Amino acid sequence: MNSVIDLHGKSVAVYGLGVSGLGALKFLAHRGLEKLVIVNKGKPEEWKNQLPHLNSSFSHHYEEGSSQAIDELAAVDFILLAPGIPRTSLTLRKALENKIPIWNELELASRFFSRPILALTGTNGKTTSVSFMAEVMKHLGVNAFVGGNIGRSFLEGLESGEKFDLALLEVSSFQCESLDKMKPCVAGILNLFPNHGERYSVHEDYRQAKWLLCHAQGKDDHFYIGPGCKEPVFKPSVQIHRISEEDSQRLSEEFNLNELKIVGAHNRFNLWFCWQMLKAFSSKLKRDEEEMKAAFQKAIGTFSGVANRIEYIGENKKYLIYNDAKSTNWEATVTAIKAMREKKLPMTLIIGGQLRGHNDTPSASVMEELKDCEVFLFGESQKVLRTINPYWRCFEGFGEIISHLKENEQESKTQEIILLSPAFPSFDQFSHYVERGDFFREKARELLKDV
Repeated sequence: MNSVIDLHGKSVAVYGLGVSGLGALKFLAHRGLEKLVIVNKGKPEEWKNQLPHLNSSFSHHYEEGSSQAIDELAAVDFILLAPGIPRTSLTLRKALENKIPIWNELELASRFFSRPILALTGTNGKTTSVSFMAEVMKHLGVNAFVGGNIGRSFLEGLESGEKFDLALLEVSSFQCESLDKMKPCVAGILNLFPNHGERYSVHEDYRQAKWLLCHAQGKDDHFYIGPGCKEPVFKPSVQIHRISEEDSQRLSEEFNLNELKIVGAHNRFNLWFCWQMLKAFSSKLKRDEEEMKAAFQKAIGTFSGVANRIEYIGENKKYLIYNDAKSTNWEATVTAIKAMREKKLPMTLIIGGQLRGHNDTPSASVMEELKDCEVFLFGESQKVLRTINPYWRCFEGFGEIISHLKENEQESKTQEIILLSPAFPSFDQFSHYVERGDFFREKARELLKDV
């Protein structure tokens, strides 16, 4: 457990009112603060009346960038910074000069949490991995708080009063930047590839931010790293365990993968990484490794993946359906196609969405990946795509596609994969890729019912 902090009589600032900021406000409202400073974009009269559980006698509201906000942040005991706001923000300049602690809500929550913490960061696959480990915990019969960069904020989970046996956290690089003494007993970096160029001018800054997750760990803790991590600029005290892609081939030796629903070599690596972390974590939960292994095996058969990310929808004798609605570029779609090829089944690929104005036409290498697929087109991008291949079929939307599949069922001894992996943004027909995925899931289940 980290050093507990007494909040009574303290002056605290919350900068940024996203999921983490609102969760922090709910937590801080009943902690006996002397003063609560809230800084957000826009004029306070536009947002302060919508904040929950706040007593105006101790809360003070300021617009980001204003001189009042700059001065107030420089005079509090500590600041809780939203992950989307960089520490280089000019609004923080005086606070940094005054050496005011700048944390995030994970750091503060960890000061009030006495149970073990398992934390994972990385570039790709961390949401799937954390969600899978949460499934393992369900089969193990323990109640895990699951959050951080996914789901609800850690502080909101603590404020709920629910009793948790552990915390399972997905941590972004932005959140890693504002950790201080949060000390997960088991943590890791799943992989590291160039990302978030809008925040980090060089990849090295992004990489070093990820390493901060292990900064407070000690010699009795464990830290696992995958491809691309290299070395941190500081000397960690924690045990470092490197996991290679070759190591992950042992997954099939340890576990029966016949019922595995998530596909692709990348997901098998992710599961192997999870297993290494969970083995180390089992003793922290006072559970036998064999108990953990049995729960892991059960999770292999029940975990359908993360919603909208090569998500298993269901199957029958005719169709095997996956939802990759989050795909908004050709690279993501090719990744999904390659993963599906492991099934060695015929594939119908559903692509389409809002035109970007650049990279709309598939490259020669992408066309090579598409050549064995039956392709259904929908949405605005049909304007560009329908002339590329005369065998690609055009549809108004998912409803028409599902109707077509129903009307053209053919008796076959072989299943057919139906894969939605759009390769384009969703905004021509939907407000968000999540809405796109939800609508497809609903329609696809109609197809499974009817066959």
